[in-house]
Amino acid sequence: MAYATRLVPMAVAGLCLAAALAAISCGREQDAGRGGGAAERPGADSVTVYVDIRERGYAALERIPMRLVVRNETRRTLRFAFPTSQRFDFMVKKDKKTVWRWSEGRSFAGSPGRLMLAPGDSLVYEYVWDGRLEDGRPPRLGRYRAAGRLMTEPPIETRERRFGIVD
Repeated sequence: MAYATRLVPMAVAGLCLAAALAAISCGREQDAGRGGGAAERPGADSVTVYVDIRERGYAALERIPMRLVVRNETRRTLRFAFPTSQRFDFMVKKDKKTVWRWSEGRSFAGSPGRLMLAPGDSLVYEYVWDGRLEDGRPPRLGRYRAAGRLMTEPPIETRERRFGIVD
């Protein structure tokens, strides 16, 4: 089973779509925003990062689309620095334990990268989880939480989004 990972530009010029499981490959990531001038490093008050899942309840092994949205809330271009080729991660937690992580078992190039995001622009990283836990088993019925992480240095984490495996 192959599932695509996509980087979806939303009003961001110069970014490419990618469909690779191992990592996003956008060629040159520099100057991804449309704005010019000085760029600043994002702070907690300058960028909105959240994870989005469509439903509150899913069947065991149902495919679950996840989106990590990054939005520049400032009037300045923001500069994101990444220590490796990994740009994002998704996690699913049950109770306080991580039961699935998108990056688990994947390899990423050690080359750093950067991305610039113009004022008001957004990026969306998407992945469709097949619903299997890290050990390949289907999840048990119950409450789960999804979270995302922008893999900058330091990483920017999303708030957790609750959902359930209901049948």
